[in-house]
Amino acid sequence: MAALAEKTNRQLRSIYGLARKIGLDSEGLHDIVFGITKRKSLADLTRGEATLVVKTLLKHANPNALRKERGNIIYLVTRDQIEKISALASRMGWGEDQINKLSQRQYKKSFRHLRVNQAQGLIEGMKSILERKGTVAS
Repeated sequence: MAALAEKTNRQLRSIYGLARKIGLDSEGLHDIVFGITKRKSLADLTRGEATLVVKTLLKHANPNALRKERGNIIYLVTRDQIEKISALASRMGWGEDQINKLSQRQYKKSFRHLRVNQAQGLIEGMKSILERKGTVAS
């Protein structure tokens, strides 16, 4: 029983975190939850319903997050991700050469040739570098 409660708590934290990332207020989040599950309270969600809410919020937070690679289809870095990487680089005082050096070190390829999930990893790494330098990343 404790494992079920722990999983639900983790899901609730994910739901609230994703809602913050998307910019939803409490009312908007509850509207989405009600639309998916017909429940008025997040506390009443079952494990399965919470999973559906998390998946829905993930689609809004990162439209490419749930895409799977199938056969020979590979989803490359999106325009939004390139813009985010460029914005972070400019805040760091980096040029494209320095971004590519970091990308080469992590993924052995240029940042413009990364897959979606690799580009997200690069973005998170750059945010981490900014945080260590004392500059808050958005």
